[in-house]
Amino acid sequence: MQKAKQKAALQGALFITIASLLSKVLSAFYKIPYQNIAGDLGYYIYQQVYPVYAIALAFSTYGFPLVLSSYVAERLAKKDDKGAKDLVYATFMMLFVIGILCFFTLYIGSNSIAKFMRDDHLAMLIRVVSVGFLFVPITSAFRGYYQGLGDMGPTSVSQVIEQLIRVITILVLSLYLMQTTDNLYIVGAGAVSGSILGSIAAILYFFYWVSFRGSGLTIPSFGLLKTYRLELKTILYQGILLSLSSLVLVFIQFIDSLSFYPLLVQYGYHVEGAKLVKGIYDRGFPLIQLGSVIASSFSLALIPYLSSELVRKEHHSINNRISGAIRVSIVVGAAATIGLISIIHPTNIMLYRNDLGTDVLTVLCISIFFAGVSITTSSIAQGLGKSLIPALNVIAGGCVKFIGNVILMEQIGSKGAAYSTVSALIIVTILNLAYIYKLSKVTFFDFKFIVKLIVSVAIMYGCVYGYEYVFERYAMFINPLRLRMLVEALTSAVVGAIAFAVVLIKIKLFTVEELSSIVKSEKLKKWLS
Repeated sequence: MQKAKQKAALQGALFITIASLLSKVLSAFYKIPYQNIAGDLGYYIYQQVYPVYAIALAFSTYGFPLVLSSYVAERLAKKDDKGAKDLVYATFMMLFVIGILCFFTLYIGSNSIAKFMRDDHLAMLIRVVSVGFLFVPITSAFRGYYQGLGDMGPTSVSQVIEQLIRVITILVLSLYLMQTTDNLYIVGAGAVSGSILGSIAAILYFFYWVSFRGSGLTIPSFGLLKTYRLELKTILYQGILLSLSSLVLVFIQFIDSLSFYPLLVQYGYHVEGAKLVKGIYDRGFPLIQLGSVIASSFSLALIPYLSSELVRKEHHSINNRISGAIRVSIVVGAAATIGLISIIHPTNIMLYRNDLGTDVLTVLCISIFFAGVSITTSSIAQGLGKSLIPALNVIAGGCVKFIGNVILMEQIGSKGAAYSTVSALIIVTILNLAYIYKLSKVTFFDFKFIVKLIVSVAIMYGCVYGYEYVFERYAMFINPLRLRMLVEALTSAVVGAIAFAVVLIKIKLFTVEELSSIVKSEKLKKWLS
């Protein structure tokens, strides 16, 4: 019976992991067609306020629901159904108060924030995005409650619905507004409103689910805040830490929103030119997001098993999973980074219509490797019940990012911001790896592993380089240019992936023991080993 419960819990955790990964892919992918619709200037406008929405989303989908669910599960295990529901209502009331404060702070302070960002027109978008904080209490309470019940379906479905409605609204409304107005800030405000509609759709789904299950809702009392004040303090503290530790890329983008454009203007760039430079620079983040999702996705699927084994004190298995997760993120991250660098020129034209900023995107591609490893190590720490240090590491990386922007952008402009992004992620990765080593004493890799990895990516890069040389010499008949770049980028990616996979298998980069901890298929393990 106990094994059946554990199996169901793991299946639910994996289900929500898959839904979370799908949401992340959707969240990264839509930015590419949006840039094609609104252009680099319109993309700059949207990206300036996007990090604020992403922070609210992390609170409502990850941080608070995860902490609340553990308390709910604890009370339900003690047959205290009323206590579990009362705590959910108390959490809702606490987050409702905080959400109202965040809403009014952003709404009333929108003009001041826009002035600080050196772009008064952004005030309208900040007011729109502030509304998103009003929905955080509702979605957090619902997700936390159902996750505490062990029912991951509502949370998973709501995440996918929220992102689908958001992406569809952003793209459709942007297309419409581009035809009806020449004010790109109005187009940006319309795009931001897609986030609000996505949150409303998720909430409507939850209300439908409650009515379908026949569960009644009552009006919560503020008196519950006093009754559960100790639990609420922990939920608030842990929820913020968990959210922050998962927001390394968003935090970096947030710092760029506050500093990139103002610094360019301060260093003598023309206002409109600085906005375009920021929009071109921001082309890199969807690529980083997608790459880091690929680099960390397989490893993140191991985290539910890690948490389960921690409860059972299976330390040997835990160490194998930690080592396997980190090594997989290193291997996949290195392949994704070098692979994208090798095809960045045709990819830039394929996705964004021209090759502006290709040199900057090349530098930003390095971020994929460190973002993937930092996200994986942060998730491992959370799986071990440790969230404070990863959150502090993100803040440390943010400080490096800001200082790097100030120092480097004066000398080399947007490329300086790219280097500071890479530097920040390197710092977070090193600090996270050091912390995981301190917790587990696990050796992540040795010299032999590094040599084999370097050989693998070098051969992959050589194959892609040779293929592109031949392609560019004999495929000039493919027109228009963007179609030719599409064919070149996609076929080069296939060539690189095949070359890397073949070399990976031939040199046996992973041991059989490592494969046993990360691959369940016996046939696949035999083939890979």
